[in-house]
This record gives sequence, C-alpha cells and structure tokens, in this order.
Amino acid sequence: MSAGPPSPAPRTRARPGDPRQGVILVAVLWSVALMAALAMAASTTFRGFAGILSVETEKARLEGLLTAGLESAAHLAGRMGERPIRDYEAAVALPAGAVRLRLNDESGRIDLGKAPPELLAGLLRALGVRDEAGDLAKQWAAWREKPGNAAAADAAGFVRMLRLPPDAAAKLAPLATVYGRETVNPLAAPAAVLEAVPGLDSARLAVFLDLRARSPADAQRLLPALGPGRSHLDVKPRQAVSVDLAVRMRRGLAGAARAVIVLLNGDSQPYRVLVWDPAAPDYPR
Repeated sequence: MSAGPPSPAPRTRARPGDPRQGVILVAVLWSVALMAALAMAASTTFRGFAGILSVETEKARLEGLLTAGLESAAHLAGRMGERPIRDYEAAVALPAGAVRLRLNDESGRIDLGKAPPELLAGLLRALGVRDEAGDLAKQWAAWREKPGNAAAADAAGFVRMLRLPPDAAAKLAPLATVYGRETVNPLAAPAAVLEAVPGLDSARLAVFLDLRARSPADAQRLLPALGPGRSHLDVKPRQAVSVDLAVRMRRGLAGAARAVIVLLNGDSQPYRVLVWDPAAPDYPR
C-alpha cells in the first residue's frame, strides 16, 4: 500500500502577545516610509528639473533678444553712413520683449593706445590728476611702446600702471577707448571728452557745441571754431561703434550687454564683433 502525499505543515499564526507581530508591523511601516520618501524625492527632483529647464529657456530667450538687438544696432549703424553717431538711442519691440539700444562712435573718445602724451595729459587732468599729469602721460606713452605691453594698454592697465585712485576707472570709461585713433572726432565726441582736449578753452567749446547742435555733420563749418585745439581733433571715416543693450522680457526678466562692432566696406560679413560683454541676468523677485 503506497503512502499518500505528505500532509501540509500546519500554519502557525501569531497569537496576541507574540513578539513576531511587532516585527512584521515595523517592517510594514518602514516599507511605507521608504516608498513615501522615494515618491517625495522623485517629485522634488522633477520639480527641480522643471525649474532648471524653465530658467534655461528664459536665458536662451534673453540671449536671443540681445542678439536681435545687436543685429538691429549694426543695421542702424550701416544705414547712418558717415553721419556722426553720438548717444544715438532706439528701441526694438519683439514678441518676447523689448530691447533698448544706445550707439556711440568710438572715434569720439581718447584712444589709450594711440593718443599722444599731450592728449593723454588732458585726459588725466579731466580725471582729477593735476601736477603730475604731464609726467604720467609720458610714462604711459613710453610703457605702451615696450614689446608685450600693447595688449594691456587698456583702461584697466592705464589705471593700474599709473596707480590712479580707485574711482578713476569709472570716470575713465566714458572718455577713453582702445578702438579709436591718434586724434578725436569732434563730431562724435561727448562734451566731457572735448573738455579734456588741450587748447580748447571753455568759450570756444561753448561756441562749437552750439554750432554742432544746429549742424551735427557740417565739418567744414564746425572745425574752424575749435581754434588751437584742432591739432588733436579730426574727422575721419568711422571704424568702430560701441553698442549698449538693455533687455526687458515679458515676464520681467532683464539683462544687458555691451558690444563693440566694426562695419567695413567690402567685408564678407555685414559686421564683426570686437567685444561682447553680457551682464548677468536680473531675475524678478
């Protein structure tokens, strides 16, 4: 007689007061807590990723607006031909936001790499340097001619090498450039630059500014009014244009940038960028 299948082992259930009951409950609670933590982490990660993606999208739109503003500025500069560009302002409205432009001809400023010592001394006096202006100008002119120094002959190098006061850099910015010529274009120069030109006294400057306001591009009429200061002033074809850009997007994000561009006749490109200096985006609070 063959033996039948073995009887199943009797099931055991935890009885009230059995310690195994507490172990099972703790295990279940730990599992629930772990699942909740994983769900929360996944939710937080997704929200973080979505936030990062949103910020990057806004940054891309901001950069697109700045680029569109630069394109518009180059187009405006090209259309102006040889007319003087001095604090020329315009606005461009686009679906993503608005761009404000300000254009200036860099030949209307004193070139730190090319201006003669006499003109540099006038610039230093405009910065508040009095007795040592002439000597410091000669030191700078000699220093920038040494091999290897030409690349550092900019505003930062000028302030550092001559040990000018800390506030001199801010005063220097609207007066100086490294994209000009040995002379200054009086049709494009701000009044503060012309005040720094040796031989141009306040009376002659007032007459010149009045004439320029009425006939901005009439060089033949304007230049004789400059008197002895004319030796440091000359009107030549424009080379470089500085562009200040300010962007305000529809959602409140703001940004800015400064560029220097050149437009050359016969060039394969409509314009070329010499400097592109974007500021950090200003996020709404």
